Amino acid sequence: MSRSHTSPWRIVRRVVFLYLVLALGVSTLFMPPAMATRQVMVDVKLLAQPVWLQGVLFNQINNQYPLLEYGNTTYFPLTWNLSRFMGLETTWTAEEGLTIVTRGRFAPLDPPDAHFNDTAATFRATIKRQTITMNGRRVMPPETGLPWLIFRGVTYLPLTNAVTQELRWQVHRSPERGLSIEAGNFAESELESIITMLNNAANSRRLGFTAQLTMPQHEDSLAITGQIENFTTPPFGAVPGNFWWRKLTFDYPWQITLGEHKTSDITYFQWSGDRSTGRLDTGVGTDAPMRLLAPQVQQHPLFNLTDFAVLGEVRNSISRLESLTPVHPGTSRYRLVFHAADDRYAFRTIEVTVDWTHGWLREILVRDRLFDPTEYFYGSGWYTLRLILHNRR
Repeated sequence: MSRSHTSPWRIVRRVVFLYLVLALGVSTLFMPPAMATRQVMVDVKLLAQPVWLQGVLFNQINNQYPLLEYGNTTYFPLTWNLSRFMGLETTWTAEEGLTIVTRGRFAPLDPPDAHFNDTAATFRATIKRQTITMNGRRVMPPETGLPWLIFRGVTYLPLTNAVTQELRWQVHRSPERGLSIEAGNFAESELESIITMLNNAANSRRLGFTAQLTMPQHEDSLAITGQIENFTTPPFGAVPGNFWWRKLTFDYPWQITLGEHKTSDITYFQWSGDRSTGRLDTGVGTDAPMRLLAPQVQQHPLFNLTDFAVLGEVRNSISRLESLTPVHPGTSRYRLVFHAADDRYAFRTIEVTVDWTHGWLREILVRDRLFDPTEYFYGSGWYTLRLILHNRR
């Protein structure tokens, strides 16, 4: 009678194979989700055109969650506030993932953060790999083509025709105005849009100015004789990774016309109270940019004479918006008035000329005290800064 014979080596191989299968299953079972699913990163950029949400110009530069561009498609951030501003309700649970419902109930738009996004930079985002529920329908975002993204911990949805129709959004694009997204309950706000335009002008490195800065002569003030003209990029009032009012000195880029020679006498105080006198010679022999380092006294935002950003404490000090008679055809003119109860901004006004068709400012006029009314600089006089904007895109 014959008996089947199994080789000892074959038995050993089977045992080892079963052990490996069991070990792999156990390790996969207890593997953290981040390890079990490999994250795929992609390069994204800030959307380069103006963005209007519900008729309000959205601040792409100072918001922590701007609209992005990937694969020639615009991506929208589903933050708590932006979702509700656009009539959506968003919830997330570990079991169900992200749920999006079009409610038609709207919340006000929060002011922008004191954040700075470099408009020329490339950022990294993660492809979202989790099922999403939109108005009761389960959707698995694709991992290629036009996936959903995660940027700075927030889900971004692609503004495809299918997505915008599902959310009942109206999306319009034009070369003059840029991107407009509407969801009903049109919330157009002149003040919010003007503040965004000012912040864009103060922080964007794409814009240029022709400027006139006039100051009075005063024994205890920063006194510049004559006018400073033709600087073609704004001062870097915002610094990546830092708040714009924390930088101790400000580096100004100036562009001087070939052959032009400007000399300015300047008197300023150090924080110690010692007065220093210097001379700024702006004569150059080429059209190359030159750099001017501002006096150390400009440690306070009000001391930075050409910093007209309206963020944080400055924004909260706005009292009202006044409509003025326009001086240029096809434009509107406004004056921002600040709270008289706040000594630092009690005498500040900013006048702007707005081209609503293109969504930009043509002219900015800032009038303010030279210094904060402190123990050193009380009653130090006034300055007037007039800027004509160009190279807007």
